[in-house]
Amino acid sequence: IGGPGRLAVAGDSAGGNLATVAVARLAGRAQVALQCLFYPVTDSDFTRPSYRAHSQGMPLTDADMDWFFRHYAPPSLWQHPDIAPVRRDDLAGHPPAWIAVAEHDVLHDEAVAYAERLRAAGVPVTVERAMGLPHGFARMLNLIPEADAVVTRAAAEIRRRCAAA
Repeated sequence: IGGPGRLAVAGDSAGGNLATVAVARLAGRAQVALQCLFYPVTDSDFTRPSYRAHSQGMPLTDADMDWFFRHYAPPSLWQHPDIAPVRRDDLAGHPPAWIAVAEHDVLHDEAVAYAERLRAAGVPVTVERAMGLPHGFARMLNLIPEADAVVTRAAAEIRRRCAAA
C-alpha cells in the first residue's frame, strides 16, 4: 500500500520487534498509518508472569527465547530499545498500533506492556486478545478458524487505517 500515509508496518514475533524498530527509525521521515503487530518481542525480561505460565509445552518456550536472544545479541545489549522496544524512553508520536496477543504465549505480558506504554504516550492502540491460542497462531489461519478471524480483523484494520490516511 503506497502513497503518503498509506504505509503499514507489520510483523509477528521477532518480525514484530523489527516492525517496532522500523517505526521508531521512520519517525519524522515517513508517515506510517499503522503498526500491526502479532505477539511482538518487545522486551528481554524472561521473568514476566506469562513466561512462568507458558514456558513449557507451548510452541515458544522460555528456553527458546533465551536461545534466540543469545544468538541475536550479547546480553549487554538486551536492554537497548532496538532489542527491547518497551524500554524506549519516548513512544509519543508513534503511529497507531493494532497488537494481537496470544493467551498461551510467553510474550503475552510484554506485548501488553508495549501497548500500555504506547497508550500512555497518547498513541491510539487496539489490543486483540486471541483467547485460547498459542504463539504463532497467525501462521495457522488455514487450520484454526479463530486464528483466521484475528488475521482477517488485522487486514481490515490495515485497510481502514491506510484508506483514512
